[in-house]
Amino acid sequence: MIIKKREKSQSLQTYEVLLERLDVSFPKRELIETDYLMFLTGFKGEKSIDYPLTYLNEKYYQILHDLRLFDGKHYFQIDTLIASQKLLIPAEIKNYSGILTFDPVFKQLIRKNNDKEEALPNPVVQVKRQAYHLKLWLENYKFKSIPIEPIVIMTNERAVIRMNHANSEVPRIVTTTSTFPEKIANLERQYSKEVLTKKDLRKLTRRLLKHHQPNNKNLLQQYGISKDHVTKGVKCDHCKRYSMERGHGHWICGNCGYKSKHAHVKALRDYALLFGTEITIKEAMDFMRISSRFTMRRILDSLGFAKEMVKNKLVYTIELEDL
Repeated sequence: MIIKKREKSQSLQTYEVLLERLDVSFPKRELIETDYLMFLTGFKGEKSIDYPLTYLNEKYYQILHDLRLFDGKHYFQIDTLIASQKLLIPAEIKNYSGILTFDPVFKQLIRKNNDKEEALPNPVVQVKRQAYHLKLWLENYKFKSIPIEPIVIMTNERAVIRMNHANSEVPRIVTTTSTFPEKIANLERQYSKEVLTKKDLRKLTRRLLKHHQPNNKNLLQQYGISKDHVTKGVKCDHCKRYSMERGHGHWICGNCGYKSKHAHVKALRDYALLFGTEITIKEAMDFMRISSRFTMRRILDSLGFAKEMVKNKLVYTIELEDL
């Protein structure tokens, strides 16, 4: 049973909005595009494991995707956590291509692609660290000792996986998409004793969900982007230009004539992702290029956002989940 679905992270959504609205001449645009593609490739790799997960018996397994927790000292993130009454399986998912060689001596993963070699973060080291933090988290919340078996799932079936040391722990931890069901079956046979009741397992997954803390990056700050580099306006779904103008109860595109009643919703979502969820009437007017304060307030009120007076300014809180 999937308890927490895998969805695009808020950071990934912010990258997409930023690249839509960012000035094409911005000096760091190429770097931002490269970073975005890296996150997108990782997300696609994580999504590719969704089908093999359907082979797991829903009666016995509870699955949580993209889980970020705090163990008391450090934040840690688990791509997918597979929980049962017998054990917990934190999975690190990698979509690496090329010839991949695990070096257990220097704890490196060496990738060779088109005769070029580079060192990548070793997912075995990463997932073992996550298992350690998960153990601390469980102890903090008074859960009895639960076996933890970390695994790494390599999702690119064209990748060649090698080891340069006979005593490597790679075969025990690393699997591929196609061999993943067999890996879980082997762990089931290894851990036959139930250490949690069904009630305890439900309690654990509820606690994990409650303490999940998304990592919402401030990309404008990270890349040194000012508001002046971000395109303002309401985007037309038809011609894709930021040329929508507010009419009587609707928006109309000044470029192609397309009409919409709800074009402002996407604009407000863009604003929240880029600048934060708090917005004043003046800020909304400026971002959506509306000249009427009355019209802007009516739009914000119609969406039912919470609002309060802060230093003599009416501040609305944009609810991303409701847009």
